[in-house]
Amino acid sequence: MSQLDRANLAAITVYVGEKDYHQRQKLREMFVAEGIKNISTHANAQSLRSLMFETPPDLLVLSDDFDDDVFELAKEVRFNRLGQNPFIIISFLINPRNTENIEKAIKVGADDIVIKPVDSQKVHDRLRLTANHRQPFVATSEYVGPDRKSEQDRHPGARRVDVLNTLKEKANGRTFEQWELKEAVDECLNKVVEAQLSSQSMKMGALCDVILEAYRGNLVTVQVKRNFAELTEILREASNMATQLKDDSLQTLCLSLAENVSMMEINYETLEDSDIDLIDKLSQAFRMAIDSAAQRTQNEEEELAAKYEGRVAGDAIDI
Repeated sequence: MSQLDRANLAAITVYVGEKDYHQRQKLREMFVAEGIKNISTHANAQSLRSLMFETPPDLLVLSDDFDDDVFELAKEVRFNRLGQNPFIIISFLINPRNTENIEKAIKVGADDIVIKPVDSQKVHDRLRLTANHRQPFVATSEYVGPDRKSEQDRHPGARRVDVLNTLKEKANGRTFEQWELKEAVDECLNKVVEAQLSSQSMKMGALCDVILEAYRGNLVTVQVKRNFAELTEILREASNMATQLKDDSLQTLCLSLAENVSMMEINYETLEDSDIDLIDKLSQAFRMAIDSAAQRTQNEEEELAAKYEGRVAGDAIDI
């Protein structure tokens, strides 16, 4: 396993959520033994939540019994509702008597799961594992986190995103100014949102196919009404994602399509042929809009990279 430079590990920040005092102290001592100096341990979620907005950690370690909402806390981090960096390493410590919590940790996007008791060797090995062998992320409206599916089980259209790993970057000697961290996080967030939109497109395509099959086979039941309602919700979620991308045209399109589909839900038993034709075109229009948004984002990222290179070159000249 690749070694990490002990001197560089001193720059890493670790937050620990563990309600047991002795376990908190033990974890602190084990991280200190690895050369990590910035360690903040918490007995309750309130203090941890407050600190997450002040300074983002590189590694967040959570015990499965830390708080009743500990898994929701981790999900909030991944969905960028808690803290400044949704791509921090999240490691869960699981009581062997609570094996059902392994699945819960996986579902909220944990990078690493360790069965208690934790010893110094586990800490040593897991630091290196998460730094050097992190999986790319996948993102849907329900999940953001490491891709845990095998190649055979993965949907052929699913996007995998390489996200920021500040633990690895700092372990390799990189330092982050606040603006650098924000730009790196924002770049990854755009890619994650694009992946979520791609997932929405696949869901929309599947739903449109089901609805069309019902109309063409004269099998229109109340299930079609439910499918329209789900399609409307997908489009509204996509509109929110477009807002995150600051893509006004995509947001407007999603809201317009959502209104049309909502009317189809109301009148699902008496749709005209033109309405059914529109269903056939919905998925294609949405896919084209997403591709256009992705191209705009790529252009913006290239402009940002050129700006950054120019800034670095300017700094070098000033020196």
